[in-house]
Amino acid sequence: MNKVLYQIVKFTIVCCIAWYAFGTLSKPKSDRKKANKGKSATKVKPSSHTVVERGLVAEKIKSKDITENFANYCEKTTTVRSFNSGSVLGYVTPWNSHGYDVAKTFKKFNMISPVWLQLKRKPRGKYLIQGTHDVDQGWIEEVRRLNTEVQILPRVLFDGWRDQDFKALFASEDEIEDMSEVITKTLQDFDLDGMVLEMWGQLPPHSSKNAIHVIKHISESFRQKDLTLILVIPPPVYYEGKGSSVTREEFLEIEPMVDAFSLMTYDYMATAPPGRAGPTAPLVWVESCVKMLDPGRKARNKILLGLNFYGYLYGKLRIKAIVGTEYIQLLKSRTAQIEWNTDFAEHIVLLDASDGSTEVVFYPTLMSVQKRVELAKELGTGLAIWDVGQGLDYFYDLL
Repeated sequence: MNKVLYQIVKFTIVCCIAWYAFGTLSKPKSDRKKANKGKSATKVKPSSHTVVERGLVAEKIKSKDITENFANYCEKTTTVRSFNSGSVLGYVTPWNSHGYDVAKTFKKFNMISPVWLQLKRKPRGKYLIQGTHDVDQGWIEEVRRLNTEVQILPRVLFDGWRDQDFKALFASEDEIEDMSEVITKTLQDFDLDGMVLEMWGQLPPHSSKNAIHVIKHISESFRQKDLTLILVIPPPVYYEGKGSSVTREEFLEIEPMVDAFSLMTYDYMATAPPGRAGPTAPLVWVESCVKMLDPGRKARNKILLGLNFYGYLYGKLRIKAIVGTEYIQLLKSRTAQIEWNTDFAEHIVLLDASDGSTEVVFYPTLMSVQKRVELAKELGTGLAIWDVGQGLDYFYDLL
């Protein structure tokens, strides 16, 4: 582990000791991606000035700086991109439906990925795509009308696959071809531009070689049909340098087969022991992930740096994923102290709980988003935002 990563880990452990009185923190039982579906009514008053011009991008901030401004994006720059060093992918999820409006309001995205589709394997090697009932053709037409350059690339998830399903697929060239044909036909039937493929995180252990063979088949099929292929991959390391399921060698082997990688540079604490609280995506870790995969800058333009627009609340006996609406409600209803941590390049919010304890929140702020946008520019990567419906509207002034 490099020196800076070690310092992050050391700082996190110190924080955990300070927060030990919170009690044991348990891992969330629900998927972080399926955080609160609820929406709160917020009066939007677009501004004629950006958040930078209004002096809102700062290390020293108070709750009211956020609660009084988060919905007030600059109406003059909704169609103007300030991030031009790479492509921007925005995920849209049905359970955070505000993302559908974000995709239409802000012409900041090269690619929009609605989280609609699941690939299923049936008995005797039959394949089908589920979730097509979520495909909203009217919304697609409206997004394309407002942003003529955008690609609509639904996420396709290998959902509910067992080890034996993967083994059967890997063992049969006919099945691989049939699966590729089902995916391609579905995308063409709905006039979609390609897909974001999420399969790497579902793979059985020691199956990357076979998975790359499958990706190669899909890639060849897509190129024949002029479809775009983006592959979701985990970061190469997590907390305390714990390795993941992707290596530099695999990254370089796959690179010619795909148009881009959606690199999940968030959930740094995913492999931390229960009871540990810490940052969602410490900046130096994010940087190191990119450099581990591509130290020679050979394919940086194909890396979409993961940018989380969700956060976590750590409290007594609980850890909870939170989205923007919940974050704003917490700031409005609780006494909060907001501190900037230079090691993480994230703000830490300390909240008074009703039982007298303190709860801690890590959620993006304008400054933390700006730091990651600047890092992407320095590294020569694009951005992949999970997900646009979870964020605060004034974030998009920075893109």
